[in-house]
Amino acid sequence: MKNIKRIITSFILVFSILLLSACGGVKSKTYYIEKDGREITVKVKHKDDNVNEIDIEARLSYGLLMVQNQEQAKVLFSLVKSMSTKLEGIKFEVDYAEKDFKLKVNVDVNKVDVNKVKGFISLLGEKVPKSITENVDEVSKKVKSFKELKETLLKAGFKEK
Repeated sequence: MKNIKRIITSFILVFSILLLSACGGVKSKTYYIEKDGREITVKVKHKDDNVNEIDIEARLSYGLLMVQNQEQAKVLFSLVKSMSTKLEGIKFEVDYAEKDFKLKVNVDVNKVDVNKVKGFISLLGEKVPKSITENVDEVSKKVKSFKELKETLLKAGFKEK
């Protein structure tokens, strides 16, 4: 009889935990791509279809930035960092190596002001593709929807981890 009570109690406990975790908690999904000398991992935290936070970790070669070495990359990122200080909700850090660098970006989607991002992008000039600069509002909407962000990442060649 004691064993039956324990089994039932354990079953109720496990069922309750599963039920609570399935109800509305923040979920996360991770996507990965390794292509053309770049390794990028994107972790998306979301509740239902609403994206709350995006963590991006990328290992990239200096050539992708159109710079030749670590020193030039440091100058470029120091400029970007000084220009981005007014961008709430976006944090980044860079770790430099001899032939490549690791870029870590955290985006709190709920705190980002799209108009400030537009201003920041315009400061970067030609380094940003026109497909992004001309469609910031549309890109912003896609980033806020988990379904659309997932679709965009998968179309770009990312795989679910």
